[in-house]
Parts: sequence; structure tokens; C-alpha cells
Amino acid sequence: LTIYETKIDDEQMNKDLIKVIDERGDEQQFKTNVKAQMTNYDMTKSEPFIKLTNYMKELVENICIGEEKTKVKLIFPDIWGAKYESGQFAISHEHFPASFSLVYYIHVPHQCPAGLIFTDANIMKKVYSGLLLCFNGSVKHHVPQTEFRGSRYVAASNAYIQSYDR
Repeated sequence: LTIYETKIDDEQMNKDLIKVIDERGDEQQFKTNVKAQMTNYDMTKSEPFIKLTNYMKELVENICIGEEKTKVKLIFPDIWGAKYESGQFAISHEHFPASFSLVYYIHVPHQCPAGLIFTDANIMKKVYSGLLLCFNGSVKHHVPQTEFRGSRYVAASNAYIQSYDR
């Protein structure tokens, strides 16, 4: 299991993402794998999400050039945000047929013990504010139910390789 990560230091983007997620509220009504407040998948037209997508694109392009010596053209057809409160969780799931899945931790409260668990490998990745994770889209993962104070904000997306050039 390979998990790529980078730290994003962009406080204004984080504030803007939180504002949009709070304004949109719970558009999914707990009907997805995320059992927390979640926006629709169509945040691709929202300025802070566009900015985040550019960070995501840069990470995936660097992974492909560094690991595979391949220049790729990517598409990010969806991106969404979620706000977890104490006791909320995400059911184990994958994002196949996405080439890559990405999750960005906008804000993680101090003393929040929950990380991201890669289900089949039984690996828990400790998370923190500003962390961007990237992994194969077919990897099952979930967020465990845990108690904490405050709100944990995340944004997630899927990247698909549209074309490549070696």
C-alpha cells in the first residue's frame, strides 16, 4: 500500500473551504458512505475547491512523473467537502474506477484521535490540519467513529488519467 502525502499551508483557502462547507450544509442527508454533513459532489465550480483541485493536480502529476516517468493529463470530475462532528464516521469504501483518491484535511481539532484507516491493510494514518493524502482509487478506506471536541473538516476528490505521454 502506497500513500502519498504533502502539507498545504494556505490558511485563506482553508477558511474559504470551511465557509463554503458550512454554507452548503448537509446536502447528502447521510445517504453516502460519509455519515456526517457532506456537500454535493459538484463543488468543482467553487473558488476554494478549484484552488484545492490545483494543489491535488500538482501532487498527482508529480507522483506520475517521479514514480512512472510519465506525464499525465488528469481530470477531476468531482470534489466535495464534509464536516464531521464527534461520533460521526465513514463506512469502508473505495473510489474505483478512479486512478487516484485524494483527501485533504482542512481542519482537524487538537485531541482528535481519528485518522484514516485503510481497511484491508488495517493501517491507520494519523491526520492533521493541512495534510493532503493521495492513494490508489481502488483502496478501501474508512473513518472510525470517535469522540472529540470541535469539527473536523475535509475535502475529497478523485483523479482520472485521461491520457499520458512517456
